Amino acid sequence: MIRFLIISFIVLFISVPVHAERFLSGFDAVPVMDGINEIEQTGMVFDSVDFQIIESIVESDTVSLDAFQKFYIPTLESLGWSHIETKNLVMQFQREGEDLSVEIIRKKKPFIARFLLVPNK
Repeated sequence: MIRFLIISFIVLFISVPVHAERFLSGFDAVPVMDGINEIEQTGMVFDSVDFQIIESIVESDTVSLDAFQKFYIPTLESLGWSHIETKNLVMQFQREGEDLSVEIIRKKKPFIARFLLVPNK
């Protein structure tokens, strides 16, 4: 586990395609794109010995759907996530027993998206 964390941080600092200074609350190294803000009091973290479920909702008055997808698909892939598909405004990723979905809740301003991490079956 420690080795994984060290490698994740090295990969993050070497290969994130767009500069990121913040990370989503509760997520291991999922960056917050410039122009995006977490909506306070909307996130959720459930952590047990066997698995975790994490949710965060973000919004922006300046970021477009296209720019959002162009940032997150390559960024998450560079952090070890496999992009499974993008369908019906939901980007699906998998990594080491976990599924990450990034759902576009609202395309108009303010742009709103939901990040949800769950164990995969």
